[in-house]
Amino acid sequence: TSRNLYRNIHKKGVTFDVSTDPGDIGILLGFLHDV
Repeated sequence: TSRNLYRNIHKKGVTFDVSTDPGDIGILLGFLHDV
């Protein structure tokens, strides 16, 4: 099921971006905390 979730995530409007801004680390840490 993980494979299907990964392959179909674009249908949910999820996108991934690369960032080098140190200010964005809080967003990442929030996601990691939730997982």
